[in-house]
Amino acid sequence: MEQRYKNSLPWGHQLTRGNIQLARIRHQFGRNVACGTSYTPVSDIGVYRTPQVGSATALRIKAGGNAADTAAGAGARSVRLTGIDASGDEVTETIATAGASASVATNAQFIRLYEAAVVDTGTYGTQDAGSHVGNITIENAAGTQDWAQIQLNGFPASVTGIGSVTIPRNHVGLISNVQINVDLTRRRIS
Repeated sequence: MEQRYKNSLPWGHQLTRGNIQLARIRHQFGRNVACGTSYTPVSDIGVYRTPQVGSATALRIKAGGNAADTAAGAGARSVRLTGIDASGDEVTETIATAGASASVATNAQFIRLYEAAVVDTGTYGTQDAGSHVGNITIENAAGTQDWAQIQLNGFPASVTGIGSVTIPRNHVGLISNVQINVDLTRRRIS
């Protein structure tokens, strides 16, 4: 009886109970304020770096950010980058912020970045105080292409708003829910 009850739970419950090994839940969301009449990526800044034809590259935090977003500052102290490498394997690396200067480059080589998130901050996040002080832009280590941005949007978001999903090699993706909202102007979605 116990085994039958255990297997009848939805997969989300099975996951949280530890019954499904090597699985995780990812909430992917995105926003694009620059949608026109042509196809465009769903991303907070309207820019999302798609896979490169050439080779994978190191990433870094772009210069020009806020001085408080530094390794010992009141804002973001480190950012975790998650994506895939040239083999399609998931890579994750956390890099220290450097205020208004560019950070050091990652050791990991990325062909696609699908999430950047603030993981350490000098301010405990509340409804009045956020995790970072300025926009945090992720770029290639050469400094020639923006890949993603963690925006303020009036209040620090602490994570990128890239609305696409990448499934690493040897993984399976299950989509349980999709929600699309439209601001102000109604658009036909087909």
